[in-house]
Amino acid sequence: MLEKELQYFTTADDSVKSLIALEKFSLYLSDTNLQVNALKDLERINGQYLRPQERSSFYWNASLYTYLLGEYRKAHYYIEKYNFSSGDSSVTCTLLNLLVQAPYDTTAIGVLLKQAEKNYPNHPLQCLHCLIGLQQAPRAPSWPLYLSALIPGSGLIQQKYYGKGISSLFFHAATAGFIYLCLQQQLYINALNWGLSLGIKFYSGNLRLTQKAIAANSLNKQNQEKEQCRKKMQELLLSYPLNFKSLPH
Repeated sequence: MLEKELQYFTTADDSVKSLIALEKFSLYLSDTNLQVNALKDLERINGQYLRPQERSSFYWNASLYTYLLGEYRKAHYYIEKYNFSSGDSSVTCTLLNLLVQAPYDTTAIGVLLKQAEKNYPNHPLQCLHCLIGLQQAPRAPSWPLYLSALIPGSGLIQQKYYGKGISSLFFHAATAGFIYLCLQQQLYINALNWGLSLGIKFYSGNLRLTQKAIAANSLNKQNQEKEQCRKKMQELLLSYPLNFKSLPH
């Protein structure tokens, strides 16, 4: 590595510099451990100085390497370069594109899957439509909240918070019953005080608890969908592993 670094700084030819940096990057590829230092050499490589096949392989390797390092924006940049230079429409290329695009562009994922459906009808790739929903906010239904507003506690029960739902229903029924008894006894001030203090407190608390229950269940559902999608992707990657391409000599 030190010898290559010395060669890099002792030459003034940009094309030679790019080839030296490419050789260094190739050494990083042969290492089983990912190295963050490889990013510095990636930035030194100018694709226009590489031969077409060499350039295509470099962009693929750079995209896969930066993706594995968690540098998703760099991976996105290099996969776009690879797509333009190679015209590759293979399953493995589609998979890497989907992985790289997933954190940023759900529209691009839809386009990729539509193209894959055209190229590979009835292929397991179509199960990855789940990627489109991963970056979207959980969809929380509003009707359980309306249900709790109409019958306090019922929305919580519907969301399977049975203990809190039944407790809320009981307290509201008890409050309503006590207010009714006060009115029957013409204790209007007591009825008003009870309704304005505990009645409103119980009612607003019931709505807040229902909102939290809806949000928690929606998030849990989305996490389950993410896990299912992750498993589908893993199964595909076992069938179509993403490997680094060897650079032509």
